[in-house]
Amino acid sequence: MQKNYAHERCINAGVSRTIAVVTGAGRGIGAAIATTLAGLGAHVVLCGRTHAPLEATSSAIDRSGGKAARSRVDGSGYDRESV
Repeated sequence: MQKNYAHERCINAGVSRTIAVVTGAGRGIGAAIATTLAGLGAHVVLCGRTHAPLEATSSAIDRSGGKAARSRVDGSGYDRESV
């Protein structure tokens, strides 16, 4: 089995026991990042626009022993001028 140096670096960098907020966590690279961070020990907050994909990612993380919370967030109406 080949040693996973990226995994080792993340653990040494203190990813475990932290909170990671991942946007776009219901699909694609966002889901992959969320799943990886949860596997490294982070408590992951899953954010996205659609409930069902977030639920699927959350369930996968829970089944693998990770910790995840989810929040439906839509930032498409964000107005930069009003901040």
